[in-house]
Amino acid sequence: MATSLASAGRQTGTTLGVAISGTIVGSALARGGTAFTSAARGVWWLVLGLGVGILVLGLLSTGRWALDTAGRAAALFEEVDRATRAMLPFVAVLLVGLLIVILVPEITLILPRLFKLL
Repeated sequence: MATSLASAGRQTGTTLGVAISGTIVGSALARGGTAFTSAARGVWWLVLGLGVGILVLGLLSTGRWALDTAGRAAALFEEVDRATRAMLPFVAVLLVGLLIVILVPEITLILPRLFKLL
């Protein structure tokens, strides 16, 4: 699942990158070689800006604030996990009871037929 999400993200990013870069540079093709080179510089500035944005997000997501947030989220998940484990015996009893209610009528119909065949 994670591999497919990463792959889909890369494909989407590549598609958007090609489309946006082509839009920026494509208009300069009609004007000639030097216009194309000048327009390509705009694409490199865009790449630089996006790289800086990724760097800032990386620094924010690994700082003290992010670690504190991750700790609070982990505590919440642990609390939910404890509650789920506490409910497990009740859920098991409920499922067994449900199976009995469903299967007993079937068994009472099948058993007499089996004994007649023997």
